[in-house]
Amino acid sequence: LIKEFFLENNHRVHMELRPSATLGEETILEEKNKMKKLSDSLSSNEYDSIKTEAEMLKTIQNTDDPPEVVAMIPSLSIEDIDQSGVEFPIQIEEQAFGTGATLVTHNVHGSPGIVYIDVGVDIASVPFSEIELLPFVST
Repeated sequence: LIKEFFLENNHRVHMELRPSATLGEETILEEKNKMKKLSDSLSSNEYDSIKTEAEMLKTIQNTDDPPEVVAMIPSLSIEDIDQSGVEFPIQIEEQAFGTGATLVTHNVHGSPGIVYIDVGVDIASVPFSEIELLPFVST
């Protein structure tokens, strides 16, 4: 299976990542240029309005909430947490799609449209001489 779908598969993506010692400075400079361009495009009334709103927001964020508002925030104690954990129902399909693979799935509630994939492969049949090639087909 590894040989057919990974080692002898002609579809490849080669990606090379190189660290940048100047990425932080480049990002800051780019952001400053963007903000200068935006600032230059604003009228004095628009600029003053944004500045006033920003100051008001900063004041609100730095002001503590009154005790009666803090008391309304829900909280949990350790006793509120179920110590037995959660058991998620799973479906197991042997010979999935006729590939000889076992497919284990479960629904992740609260994440519609998002798929989480974790692939486990039994490498017991990979010859010792090809073990060094496994990093090329895994991450």
